[in-house]
Amino acid sequence: MAEFNKSSASTSTITRNKNGTFAKGISGNPGGRFRLDPEIKAILKGKCPDCARRLVEFVDDSNKQLAMMAIMEIFNRIYGKPAQMQELEISGGLDIRSQIRDVLLQQANQANIKDNGTNGNSGITEN
Repeated sequence: MAEFNKSSASTSTITRNKNGTFAKGISGNPGGRFRLDPEIKAILKGKCPDCARRLVEFVDDSNKQLAMMAIMEIFNRIYGKPAQMQELEISGGLDIRSQIRDVLLQQANQANIKDNGTNGNSGITEN
């Protein structure tokens, strides 16, 4: 069973379950996502139009690298960043489907042992 131990008011230690997951009701990020101070956010938002104008000025800069970076940033902000394609090469005859099936069968058999007290012959077999 997971335990939540507070060693002091400012720090805490979270012990995970045997399988490495957090216990029900326990978060790995109890403080949540960092939020910017609303006053600072308002100040920065007020500067956005000036920043956008400056970015557009860089598009016509004589420094081609700077111009290209400005163009890319504008496109990314308007249309979103393009999807990143990743090539994955698996060697050694790895068949992920059969490995997933084997793990699921093993878990089903273990669950049957716990539920029925059987020796693992649950009737669930490989095809």
